Amino acid sequence: MRISDKWQNFHYLAIIVIALSSALIVQESYGSDSSKWEARREAKILRVALPSLPTSLDAIKLAFAEHFLVVECLCEALVRVDESGQITSGAAERWEYSENGRDVHFHFAKNKKFSDGSPFTAADAAKALNHHFEPGSTSDISGYLTKIVSDKHNPFEVEDPQTIVIHLKHRYAPLLQLLAIGGFCVQKATPDGIIGSGPFKVVSQSNELLRLKRNLYYENKISLNEIDFISVSSSALMAKEMKENDVDLALGMQVSEAEFLTPENFTLTKTESLGTAHLYFNVERSPELTKDVRLHLTAALQEAARKNRSMFLEPLLTLFPPEILPLRYYERPVLKEVAWTNTTKKKMLSIRLRASAFDQKLSDDIAAAVNKLGFKADVKRLKDVAYLNAMKTGDYDILGGRYLPNYPDPDAALEPFDKTSPFRLGRFNSSPLLKQLDIARAIEDNRTRLEKYTDILLNFEEEHFIVPMFRLSLPISHRPSLRLPSTNFCHEVDLWKIFWK
Repeated sequence: MRISDKWQNFHYLAIIVIALSSALIVQESYGSDSSKWEARREAKILRVALPSLPTSLDAIKLAFAEHFLVVECLCEALVRVDESGQITSGAAERWEYSENGRDVHFHFAKNKKFSDGSPFTAADAAKALNHHFEPGSTSDISGYLTKIVSDKHNPFEVEDPQTIVIHLKHRYAPLLQLLAIGGFCVQKATPDGIIGSGPFKVVSQSNELLRLKRNLYYENKISLNEIDFISVSSSALMAKEMKENDVDLALGMQVSEAEFLTPENFTLTKTESLGTAHLYFNVERSPELTKDVRLHLTAALQEAARKNRSMFLEPLLTLFPPEILPLRYYERPVLKEVAWTNTTKKKMLSIRLRASAFDQKLSDDIAAAVNKLGFKADVKRLKDVAYLNAMKTGDYDILGGRYLPNYPDPDAALEPFDKTSPFRLGRFNSSPLLKQLDIARAIEDNRTRLEKYTDILLNFEEEHFIVPMFRLSLPISHRPSLRLPSTNFCHEVDLWKIFWK
């Protein structure tokens, strides 16, 4: 989910050392509405609103993109994406491929430390990364690697105290982009909680506030001294917090509400994205959703999508957004609605939509399209926790959610279709699709591999298990005095790179 667009170059402001006495004055000034955010700017403190805070900072327990953003402030992946969109060093200072391209060695600096001052070793890195593959793991991203590594249980091996190696079954072009995603970070559990070697460390945590301060052992430049994440459950409340000067930046606002609720003195940034917002059928629960029924529903629902084009939702006819597959994959006509008589005797379809991606008007139009075809639509827009529960239990006939690929490759969006995934999108027989892709994945020439993927996916999409709806952009509402690195959410935002102008 992600690095195709270039990051804009920018200059960091010099870090001003804040004396203890100044910090005390800043804390006292929070009581004055007019000076709240100005005091934070002076102290290089950023206050960020999220729809929810992670209940755990353990990377294998995360599912939402916003929560990965938090963890990326604390913990480093082996490699990362720099401001020019290129792979550069992260936790590992360098890496090298074997001659056959199937063994990749990652080397760590001898003096590297975690944020508590303890030594950073190869054993720590291997343990953290292999944690995703332990029995009972709920990792949302482990499947990306299990398909390409020689050892599915312990893919990362300690080679020496400063080196780990990963053994691949075959060359895999997107490997480094895959390993740059925030979930594959190096972290360890201590009596005080999860720690990493990233720019920040946790100093306090509750259901309402997660406070991070600079990690003094981090060697790269940081322009913020503190980041406070607060839980704000709705876009309306985020707007209220912004107006009252209690928030400097808001992530996770509903795409339908962000441009109307963002205060005039804030900047609304549209992030270009590889993310999607689609509808997924549960044919395991409702066998009445035959291929013919799914075809007619897809045509009607995509017409509803075209009527709801917005700043952040661009109607899409394909499962994957542009920049993922060869151009011929995207060359297809609009499905036309045709006269059809429903013989299912007014079956009730339980439609569950993630509220942050599907607004009330879109929800109503989806219901109308389903009712028009002779069904009864039971549509509910769900907040994140309820949506996640519906996803896990399969308690729906049609699920509407967003998905943000972790890197620019079709493999980055296939994990939710595996029946073993803890975060399945839709319920259908995906085994034929995944078996074909497993064979194609072994093709070492990347262009040939993607051409074969295109053939397989074109055939799969003719089954209409998924209703392509939108390419998704995400809103970021922030103060004009904040400088954000250019981002398209194809790779998670480095929040720690933000600075006050």
